[in-house]
Amino acid sequence: MTIWIVVAGVALVVVLLVWLARGGGKWTAEHQQRFANGVRATAVIDRIEQPGSSSATGHVSVVVRAHLTVTPPGGEAYRAVTGIRTKTVHLPQVQPGSRLPVRIASDNPRLVYPDVEWGEMELLTITRAARGFYDGK
Repeated sequence: MTIWIVVAGVALVVVLLVWLARGGGKWTAEHQQRFANGVRATAVIDRIEQPGSSSATGHVSVVVRAHLTVTPPGGEAYRAVTGIRTKTVHLPQVQPGSRLPVRIASDNPRLVYPDVEWGEMELLTITRAARGFYDGK
């Protein structure tokens, strides 16, 4: 029985190390490039979810999953989901009805990055959204 606990523990450590090596949910070069070359647009927050929070830095930060209506310049509005990591003091800016500046990846309009100084993109949510994970939710 204890051998399985050890094996499970080692497997968990390996998975964690691989995750950290791939960026650990932070900016990666690929996403930095997509953000830099993204089309600037405005989105309206339709609804939010708060899937997690942490206080590792002494300031409570939260991850907000924002369901948006994105209006690209010269294009038709469409629905998308993005993820924002921010401090709780900035939550009033991430409420339904609020306008949010975003950047849309030119190669995939489902990749919608928040373009705000008070928060950063949360890649797990953004990449899941780009794959259709939140469609119909």
